[in-house]
Amino acid sequence: MRLLIDENVPNPVAAFLHTRGHEVIHAREVLPLGSDDHIIATYGNEIEAVIVTWNHKHFKRLVSRATYQRYRKVGRISFLCKETIGLQRIAQCIDLIEAEYSLAQQRTDKRILVEVRVDGLFIAT
Repeated sequence: MRLLIDENVPNPVAAFLHTRGHEVIHAREVLPLGSDDHIIATYGNEIEAVIVTWNHKHFKRLVSRATYQRYRKVGRISFLCKETIGLQRIAQCIDLIEAEYSLAQQRTDKRILVEVRVDGLFIAT
Protein backbone atom coordinates (compact mmCIF):
# COMPACT_ATOMS: atom_id res chain seq x y z
CA MET A 1 0.00 0.00 0.00
CA ARG A 2 1.02 3.57 -0.56
CA LEU A 3 0.27 5.32 2.73
CA LEU A 4 0.06 9.07 3.27
CA ILE A 5 0.72 9.65 6.96
CA ASP A 6 -1.13 12.62 8.47
CA GLU A 7 0.77 14.94 10.82
CA ASN A 8 -1.03 13.61 13.89
CA VAL A 9 0.08 9.99 13.46
CA PRO A 10 2.74 8.90 15.98
CA ASN A 11 6.08 7.97 14.43
CA PRO A 12 6.02 4.38 15.80
CA VAL A 13 2.79 3.69 13.87
CA ALA A 14 4.34 4.97 10.62
CA ALA A 15 7.54 3.01 11.30
CA PHE A 16 5.54 -0.17 11.90
CA LEU A 17 3.70 0.25 8.59
CA HIS A 18 7.03 0.78 6.84
CA THR A 19 8.43 -2.45 8.34
CA ARG A 20 5.43 -4.26 6.84
CA GLY A 21 6.72 -3.25 3.40
CA HIS A 22 4.33 -0.39 2.72
CA GLU A 23 5.37 2.83 1.02
CA VAL A 24 5.11 5.45 3.76
CA ILE A 25 4.89 9.11 2.76
CA HIS A 26 4.71 11.68 5.55
CA ALA A 27 2.42 14.60 4.74
CA ARG A 28 4.73 16.88 6.74
CA GLU A 29 7.55 16.08 4.30
CA VAL A 30 5.64 16.72 1.07
CA LEU A 31 3.11 19.40 2.07
CA PRO A 32 3.36 22.57 4.17
CA LEU A 33 2.92 21.94 7.90
CA GLY A 34 -0.65 22.47 9.01
CA SER A 35 -2.06 21.89 5.53
CA ASP A 36 -5.83 21.86 5.34
CA ASP A 37 -7.43 18.41 5.21
CA HIS A 38 -8.73 19.13 1.70
CA ILE A 39 -5.15 19.67 0.52
CA ILE A 40 -4.05 16.39 2.10
CA ALA A 41 -7.01 14.54 0.56
CA THR A 42 -6.31 16.10 -2.85
CA TYR A 43 -2.65 15.11 -2.69
CA GLY A 44 -3.57 11.61 -1.51
CA ASN A 45 -5.97 11.32 -4.42
CA GLU A 46 -3.28 12.44 -6.88
CA ILE A 47 -0.82 9.79 -5.69
CA GLU A 48 -3.54 7.15 -5.12
CA ALA A 49 -2.67 6.69 -1.45
CA VAL A 50 -4.44 5.59 1.69
CA ILE A 51 -4.46 8.40 4.27
CA VAL A 52 -3.57 7.26 7.79
CA THR A 53 -4.97 9.67 10.37
CA TRP A 54 -6.30 10.27 13.86
CA ASN A 55 -8.43 13.08 12.42
CA HIS A 56 -11.34 10.73 11.83
CA LYS A 57 -14.15 13.28 11.90
CA HIS A 58 -12.80 15.42 9.06
CA PHE A 59 -11.41 12.67 6.86
CA LYS A 60 -14.52 10.50 7.19
CA ARG A 61 -16.44 13.39 5.67
CA LEU A 62 -13.85 13.94 2.92
CA VAL A 63 -12.90 10.38 2.05
CA SER A 64 -16.01 8.22 1.94
CA ARG A 65 -18.13 6.40 -0.59
CA ALA A 66 -20.35 9.51 -0.74
CA THR A 67 -17.43 11.63 -2.02
CA TYR A 68 -16.49 9.13 -4.71
CA GLN A 69 -16.51 11.66 -7.55
CA ARG A 70 -14.17 14.13 -5.87
CA TYR A 71 -11.66 11.79 -4.22
CA ARG A 72 -12.07 8.59 -6.18
CA LYS A 73 -8.50 7.35 -5.76
CA VAL A 74 -7.75 7.96 -2.08
CA GLY A 75 -8.51 5.61 0.79
CA ARG A 76 -8.51 6.09 4.54
CA ILE A 77 -7.34 4.35 7.69
CA SER A 78 -8.77 6.33 10.61
CA PHE A 79 -7.98 5.66 14.24
CA LEU A 80 -10.76 5.92 16.81
CA CYS A 81 -8.58 5.18 19.80
CA LYS A 82 -5.99 7.03 21.85
CA GLU A 83 -2.62 7.53 20.22
CA THR A 84 -1.00 5.64 23.10
CA ILE A 85 -2.57 2.36 21.94
CA GLY A 86 -2.44 3.05 18.21
CA LEU A 87 0.63 0.92 17.57
CA GLN A 88 -0.87 -2.00 19.48
CA ARG A 89 -4.18 -1.73 17.60
CA ILE A 90 -2.63 -1.48 14.13
CA ALA A 91 -0.37 -4.44 14.89
CA GLN A 92 -3.43 -6.47 15.88
CA CYS A 93 -5.39 -5.47 12.76
CA ILE A 94 -2.80 -5.15 10.01
CA ASP A 95 -3.25 -8.64 8.53
CA LEU A 96 -6.95 -8.03 7.98
CA ILE A 97 -6.36 -4.52 6.60
CA GLU A 98 -3.80 -5.87 4.12
CA ALA A 99 -6.15 -8.67 3.07
CA GLU A 100 -8.99 -6.19 2.49
CA TYR A 101 -6.67 -3.95 0.50
CA SER A 102 -5.74 -6.88 -1.74
CA LEU A 103 -9.42 -7.65 -2.32
CA ALA A 104 -10.15 -3.99 -3.06
CA GLN A 105 -7.57 -3.96 -5.83
CA GLN A 106 -9.83 -6.35 -7.75
CA ARG A 107 -12.82 -3.97 -7.61
CA THR A 108 -13.66 -0.93 -9.70
CA ASP A 109 -13.49 1.22 -6.56
CA LYS A 110 -10.07 0.21 -5.26
CA ARG A 111 -10.19 2.32 -2.10
CA ILE A 112 -10.31 0.93 1.40
CA LEU A 113 -12.07 2.81 4.18
CA VAL A 114 -11.01 1.51 7.57
CA GLU A 115 -11.70 2.57 11.15
CA VAL A 116 -9.36 1.17 13.78
CA ARG A 117 -11.34 1.25 17.01
CA VAL A 118 -10.56 0.37 20.61
CA ASP A 119 -12.90 -2.60 20.47
CA GLY A 120 -12.59 -3.71 16.87
CA LEU A 121 -12.14 -2.84 13.25
CA PHE A 122 -14.67 -1.43 10.80
CA ILE A 123 -14.11 -1.77 7.07
CA ALA A 124 -16.56 -0.08 4.70
CA THR A 125 -16.95 -2.05 1.50
